[in-house]
Amino acid sequence: MNAATTSLRETYASAFEAVGTPEAMAFAAYLRRDDGTGIISCWGAIADQFDTTFRTETDRMAAWPVVRDVGDTRGILIFVHLCRAQTTVMTRVFGGVADLPRSVQRALVCLPELSSLVAANYAALCPAARQLWDAGAQAITRELAMVESRIAQLMSYQTFAPDTSRPGETTPAGGTP
Repeated sequence: MNAATTSLRETYASAFEAVGTPEAMAFAAYLRRDDGTGIISCWGAIADQFDTTFRTETDRMAAWPVVRDVGDTRGILIFVHLCRAQTTVMTRVFGGVADLPRSVQRALVCLPELSSLVAANYAALCPAARQLWDAGAQAITRELAMVESRIAQLMSYQTFAPDTSRPGETTPAGGTP
C-alpha cells in the first residue's frame, strides 16, 4: 500500500467512525479491513460497499458531511453518482455547492436529474460551472460524457494488489512468487 492510499483510507475511516451510526461504523471497519495480503478495495468496491451500507436517504444524508469534509474529488463524484436520483440528498449537496471543487460543480451541472437544483442554485456556482450551464445543451452533453467516463473509470477499479515481484524472479525456495 502506498502512503497516500493508506492516509486517505484512514482519513475516511476515522471520519465515518466519528459519525457513530451503525452504518458509519460498519463502513469504517470495511475501509480498515486488512486480510494480510496487501490487497485492498479501490473506488469501485468501496462504492459498492457504500451503496450496500448506506441504503436510505437518511443514511446518505449522514454520510454526506464526511465525504464533503474529506474533500477528495473522487469520493465526492462517486457519492454524487450513487445519490443523484435522491432529491433530498442532492438538495443537501447543493446547500453548500459553492464550497465544492470546480470539477464537481461542473459535474453537477451536467447531470440531467439535477437541472432544477442547478437552476435554483445558479448564483452559488463557480464561474466555470455557470459558464457550462450558460453554454447550453450541446456543451452540457459533451461534459456529461466526460463525467460519466470518469465515474466509470473510478468504478472499474475494484482492488489494488501490490506488485511485489518481477516476471521470472524466483523465491528463496526456488519457486516463482
